[in-house]
Amino acid sequence: KQLYERVREEGIFEKYLREGEEESKEHKVRRYENVQRKRKLPEVVVKANKSLREAANHLSLALFEDNRLLFLGDVSKFEIRQIVRDLNSKDRNRFFVLITPHHGTHWHESLRRIRSVYSISSVGRQLFKKLQPYFKEISQRSLATYVNGDILVSTFPTKCFWLRMPWLPIHAIYSVF
Repeated sequence: KQLYERVREEGIFEKYLREGEEESKEHKVRRYENVQRKRKLPEVVVKANKSLREAANHLSLALFEDNRLLFLGDVSKFEIRQIVRDLNSKDRNRFFVLITPHHGTHWHESLRRIRSVYSISSVGRQLFKKLQPYFKEISQRSLATYVNGDILVSTFPTKCFWLRMPWLPIHAIYSVF
């Protein structure tokens, strides 16, 4: 508070502070949209942007933690197939939590070899319509942040979690605790 008052008294950021008061958020959004409409990007830039986005998805991080968590990041179909093949070779195909690839919008048929208690998609309004319904088939409970809001699921479940994970052998249940 003191810093704000000092800056205000000295007038250091006066122009900046005045702009924020005068221009509403809606007005800023409209101004930005108008600029974007007027400025059509060259086709070569549009293609380059699309290629860079696809390349970034191919380099996405995917990881797993025992039978607790499978995180698929922004991987695409080709990578999904490779990851599932690798997981199967390690006898890892059942997880407590699956974080769906690319906000739940990417799917490959090889994912049918994976099972989870929870599949979670961090997805907003725009991508929700592209959410793949198949995650409901491979998990006992499929959740999306757009529908369910903030989602909290412990990857260190309580002793009763094994009731929901019938594929775990008894010795594995005791080794977890």
